[in-house]
Formats: sequence, C-alpha cells, structure tokens
Amino acid sequence: MLNIQTHFKKIFNLVIIFIVLSLLMSWTTNDRQKVSIIERAVHQLVLPFQKAFTISTNFLRDTYKSVVDVRNVYLENKRLKEELAYYQGIEHQLNEARLANRRLTQLLEFKESTDMTLLPAMVIGRSPNTWYSSITISKGEKHNVEVGMPVVTNKGLVGRIIEVGPTTSKVKLIISPDNAVTSFVQRTRDIGLVRVSQENPQLLEISRLAYNVDIQVGDTIMTSGLTGNYPNGIVVGEVIKIYNINDQTTALIKPSVDFERLEEVFIITKYDRIEIDEELLEGEE
Repeated sequence: MLNIQTHFKKIFNLVIIFIVLSLLMSWTTNDRQKVSIIERAVHQLVLPFQKAFTISTNFLRDTYKSVVDVRNVYLENKRLKEELAYYQGIEHQLNEARLANRRLTQLLEFKESTDMTLLPAMVIGRSPNTWYSSITISKGEKHNVEVGMPVVTNKGLVGRIIEVGPTTSKVKLIISPDNAVTSFVQRTRDIGLVRVSQENPQLLEISRLAYNVDIQVGDTIMTSGLTGNYPNGIVVGEVIKIYNINDQTTALIKPSVDFERLEEVFIITKYDRIEIDEELLEGEE
C-alpha cells in the first residue's frame, strides 16, 4: 500500500512540474515568432516529463479499463453459470419425465395385454427395518383393495396385500423371509416352491424339485396358480445357479422385479383362480 502511495505522489509532483514549465513556455512565447536558446532548453527539459505524464495517464486509463473489463467478464461468467445451472435443472426434469413416461407406457401396455383386472398404485413407503419384506402403496379400502390381492408389475410378481387401510395398503414382498410361492419351470412344467435365499436376501430359490429334474440356468420360473393365492403364469424370475441338497435339486433365482427401484405397481383385483386342495402344496403363503 505504501509503495502505491509513493508512486502516485511522484506522478503528482511530475504533473505539477509539467504545468509550471508549460506556463513558463507559454508566457515566453506570447507574440513571438522566434524561440530563444533558453526556451529550447526548457522545451527539451519538459519533453521527458511530457512523455512520462502521457505514459502515466495512459497506464491509469488502461488499468481502469482492464479493471472494468475484468469485472464485466466476472459478472458475465456468473450469469452464464446461473443459466447453465438452470438449464441443467430443466434437463434433469426432462430426463426424469422421459423415464417416467417410458415406465408408464410399459405398464399401460402390460395392462392392455392381460385379461386380469388391474388397479395401478404408487409405492409410497418402505421401512428400513423391513426393506426386503414389505412396501406401502397408495391404494386402500377406498379403492376396493382387499387383503390377499396379488401385486405385480409389467416385469413380474411383487407380492401380496397383507394389510389394508382407508387409502393405503401394505404389501408383503416375495423376497420376504416368511413368504413362499408355488411355481413351475416354464420350459419343463416341473413344480416347486419358491422362497427367499438364505444366503442372499435379494435372491430367491426354488426347491422341492425331483433330483433328476431337467432345469437349466436361464430357465424362467413362473407362478403356478395352483393354490389360488396368485394367478397362473406370472413371471417370478430366472434361474442363475443349480445345486443339489439332500437328493433334491435346488435352483437359485434372480427375481424379475427390481425391488430396489420399485415405484409403480398393479394390484390384481380379479383373476381366474385354479381351485385345488392346498394340502397338496403345503408351504405356500
């Protein structure tokens, strides 16, 4: 700060000297056509100060202009950043709208392709304590929802209604530890019981299959509908591993529904039931 003050003080002194010498030259040259040796000497003496003054004033002018330009650039950059953030927000909203539209289109196509009566609902809650056991959806008694109604998406089976409130319901997921679904291998029609995997709560497994059953990795597992708890032919998942336990074949299944990203579902309010003695298929819930 002190150096700046000293610099400007020198410039001020030079300006004063320049003014004095200029006045002296103006006075000695009034009404005269010839310039004396002294005047020429004074002119030569003043010339460096004139140059210094000109350079200094130009420097100050350019410095001020640069400061103004830098500030204008800063303000313009700030404005452009704000506009960019605004348009990025719009882009995110458009992307979300496109994804939602794609999901809803797929759900609508599924609804139109089935003979079952479907009621759409949104997933509005899930407890951290029962993350893999249940979800809460946005339909209840007001919408004629009843306990026991199956819940699906266009991808496959989700679970079954276990509690109904005035405007919401609770759904037990098929990956719940205390759930089981009588199912069959689509390719061979072999029947087994699907439960959650003990080793991985996000996977299922089908058991009670014969030791020599023809089941392969990639086979599709579907609901049998034999107990009436679920409609026949709803996709449960895909076989990803096969192993034998106690002379029985067991297959590990990847669910067709992504339970981590579940947002919209259908409640099946009406479907054709296959009546059979449930004692023959004990274990399904």
